[in-house]
Formats: sequence, structure tokens, C-alpha cells
Amino acid sequence: MSCVKHGDALRIAEPGSTLDDHVWFVVSDPIKNPSKVLLLNMTSWGGGRGKDSDCVLDTTDHRLVKRKSCIEFGRPKVAKAADLHRLCSGERLRNLGTVSGPLLTKILHACAKARNLAIEHRELLAEQDLITL
Repeated sequence: MSCVKHGDALRIAEPGSTLDDHVWFVVSDPIKNPSKVLLLNMTSWGGGRGKDSDCVLDTTDHRLVKRKSCIEFGRPKVAKAADLHRLCSGERLRNLGTVSGPLLTKILHACAKARNLAIEHRELLAEQDLITL
């Protein structure tokens, strides 16, 4: 069984580094498609210049949102559920728990219209009945 599921928040170690500062959200359902698990990260808004404005988050959205932030649709990660499980077993992935329903809904609604999210990623979510194109 995988250590991640749809709606989980993660910190993932980059090769040669400690866990990065970004929180990653498991947006697709690893059970429905274990070979393609879509992960999107949250990054600080930092004034908004050059940031993706399709899903802006505030501290009231979730305890993991420490300051105004946004979902970065242009730099997703697609992983296999087995690889995520291996990272979890090797302590290179930390599961921060499942996010609230309202936050996950906000992210998914933004996925359907996000200008920077590739069509193949939106199609993956649509195939899983998570969004409507």
C-alpha cells in the first residue's frame, strides 16, 4: 500500500538535498492511476510578480499555508505511486496529512482553468472525475 493518497500534502527531498521548503499536494488519485500521480507545489506569493494567479492561497485556507502563497501549475511533478512509496520508506518523503476538503476543492477547481497546467495533466484529472474540462 502506498504512503500517499489523493489530497495528501507532502515534503519531498530533492536529490542531494534535505527536504525542500515547498509543500506538494497529491492532486490526482494514486489508486485510480498508480503510474501517473500528479503533484503540485505551493510557493510563496512574494508580491505576485511572475507567480501563477489561478490559485492564490491565504493563511485561512489551511494550517500549512504560513503566508500568502499560490499553487505553481507550471512545474508539476508526475510520479509513480510505487516510487513515492519507496521515497516514503527511505524517509525522503514526509506525508504532512490530508488537506481539508475546501482546500482540495479550491485547488482542483483551479486545475480545470489554470493557464499553466498542461492539458495532459488536466486530462488525467478529468479521467479520474476530479475535474470537468
